[in-house]
Amino acid sequence: MNNNQSVQLVKIRIETPDQEDINTLNKEVLWAEPLGEQLYRLDNVPFYAFSLNVHDVVRCEQLEGDIPVFAELIKPSGYGTLRVIFCDETSEEDCIDIIHALHQQGIYDEKFYFKCYGFVVEPNQDYEAVCKYLRVKEDEGYLWLYENE
Repeated sequence: MNNNQSVQLVKIRIETPDQEDINTLNKEVLWAEPLGEQLYRLDNVPFYAFSLNVHDVVRCEQLEGDIPVFAELIKPSGYGTLRVIFCDETSEEDCIDIIHALHQQGIYDEKFYFKCYGFVVEPNQDYEAVCKYLRVKEDEGYLWLYENE
C-alpha cells in the first residue's frame, strides 16, 4: 500500500480470537513500516483484526527468534476497512463492475484471496455511503459484507 519505495517494510504478526471458537486464534502477517521504539505503521489491510486499519500505528512485542507481534493500537489512522466476500454465484464480470464502481469513488482494495477483498475508505471519504452501496449489493445477492464493527 505504500508508494514510497525507499521505505523498508517488515512483517508483523497479529493474533485475534476466532469469532466462532474463542479458544482458537486467527493469525495473520502484515507488512509494516518500523517507526522505532517498537512502533510500526501498518502497510496492509488486516483481514481478521477488525479493530485495525491500514496506516494505523501499533506497538509490537519482539519475541526472541520471531517476528514482532502486535500488542496494542497506538494511533488510529482514520482509515476504514470494509471486508467483502463475493458469492460463488457472482460472475467475474459482476465482481469487476462492483469493484470498478468503488474505484470510481476513490475506494481502493486489497485482495485477500479468491473473491475476498478489503476495501479501504480514506478519512476524507464517506464511509457510510460506501457501506450503504455494499449493503445494497449484498441485498441483491452479489456479496457478503463481512464486518462486525
